Amino acid sequence: MILFRPIPVLLTAATCAAQSPREPVMRVLLDTDLESRIVDVFGIDQSGVTIIDETGVQRLIPLDTVAALAPIGDWHDASSDPALITRGGMTSRAGSVTLTDGQRLVGTPSVISIDDEFIAWSSPTLGIVGLPIESIRRIVMPRLMPTGEITPPLAYGLDDVIQLANGDTLRGFLESVSAEATIETNAGALLAVDTANIDQITLANDPSEMSGAAFWLADGSVICMQNFETDHSGNEPVVVSMLEPEPIGPALGDRTPSEANTQPFGLTLSTPLRETLAIAFDSRRIIALSALEHASEFREIDIDQSGTPSLGSRHITMPGPMRTTWVLPQSATRLAFNATLPIDARAWGNLELIVRVDDKVIETQAISTESPSAAINIDVAGNEFVSLEIDEAKFGPIQDKLVISNAIVLIGD
Repeated sequence: MILFRPIPVLLTAATCAAQSPREPVMRVLLDTDLESRIVDVFGIDQSGVTIIDETGVQRLIPLDTVAALAPIGDWHDASSDPALITRGGMTSRAGSVTLTDGQRLVGTPSVISIDDEFIAWSSPTLGIVGLPIESIRRIVMPRLMPTGEITPPLAYGLDDVIQLANGDTLRGFLESVSAEATIETNAGALLAVDTANIDQITLANDPSEMSGAAFWLADGSVICMQNFETDHSGNEPVVVSMLEPEPIGPALGDRTPSEANTQPFGLTLSTPLRETLAIAFDSRRIIALSALEHASEFREIDIDQSGTPSLGSRHITMPGPMRTTWVLPQSATRLAFNATLPIDARAWGNLELIVRVDDKVIETQAISTESPSAAINIDVAGNEFVSLEIDEAKFGPIQDKLVISNAIVLIGD
């Protein structure tokens, strides 16, 4: 059960009863202690999150008391991946590009050629944008394929890799992507491949940090914004945002801010508020547990790589009695997550979840068919490691497994 606690609010307007009917935008609001409450979001801007409270009154929750907004329920619903549409026995997969900082744009490579350092990407939400090749980690091409033949994400390696639709791979150094992808192979050959024959591409670029506020959108895009506000002038509220100036920029023309121009520089995006699924208001302060370095004993965890989970929090499956330890980032202050006995383990599953910080037990939860889930929120300030251990209870180790979800670490100011 998720616990709730009051968050300080400021009264900003009278009731909304006199306003035109509106569809509620229900989200989970996480405060700066990672405590959560369900709210009806009326709007967002640089001052905070405006909600409609239970009495119909608009109230402003100051931004310095809010860590994030997230969907109600599971943040990683692989069954409703917006990139995959299945009809009968066929699945249509949307194209996407994932950047080194975790931003993601749905779309396709554009036929426009920029230069040797950039590719042009055609995005339904942003139009044609320019992306530095050194900022890209993965490109997935749009494809129609039998449902049972959907290819999993290609693992990152030391080389750039083009995986063809037939499963063959080319390894080397990616030089360009437009109507064709050009790669200099490890054997020294320069090859051009029609993008229609490509399944996906991975690049050996190092991960980097996000900056600004990270928005998870309904189409599967993840985009960082430097400022944002809500426009209520139309039929439904629209969030008008300005992107961080790098790495996503115009495909043509000047891609760098001018020192003589003191105005904010960046592309703009307008998206319905209801299609804004999640926001990390300071992306540097929210890190998914699934993204952290870990080590396991007795068994290995399974991290679900499908889809685009809100706040980056992927499902972590602990398949039996075991212990996994994660290295906490510097300045980490809190960890919150849900631990759930999956449906297929509820006939016999009965276990204890032991939570340790720097090898000190700080919480133990009994999880069984009668009580199949637990919400954990712990203080990790000043510690280096956090570990989760499954220990068998009644009925022994049979079906003793857990899914860790909605797991995020909060970083201090």
